[in-house]
Amino acid sequence: MFDIPGRVLYNTTRVIARCSMVLDVKRIINTPGGRIPFDFTEDFSDVDFGGVCPAVRPVLVVGQVRNIAGMLRLELALDTTLAAVCDRCGEVFDKPFHLDCEYLLATELEGEENDEILLLEDGTVDLGELSREVFILNM
Repeated sequence: MFDIPGRVLYNTTRVIARCSMVLDVKRIINTPGGRIPFDFTEDFSDVDFGGVCPAVRPVLVVGQVRNIAGMLRLELALDTTLAAVCDRCGEVFDKPFHLDCEYLLATELEGEENDEILLLEDGTVDLGELSREVFILNM
């Protein structure tokens, strides 16, 4: 259960660190051609859709942040298998789920808001929160 039995502070820190996936992109903001890949899993088994929690398996989140000519581009892919129920016969079956997303990252917004531009907070983006939001909105 814990990495090191008997080390409460260490184990508590490790559990808290697993709860969020914050990516620091400061090192590539001013580096055209810079790239930061990422790969992690998220547990969305608590996400309820009409009394059903279809994400019974972990969601694999894979992607990268690239600096293309001074613009930060976030590419994100979510993959999992959902537990679905047939509307006709009521039988449970596995349904593959795949979603690709792309966003631009900015340190400040000019003019009106755009759903495809994400505002960085102190040079970071919370990929855990973003992947949960994208998963819910695309169900």
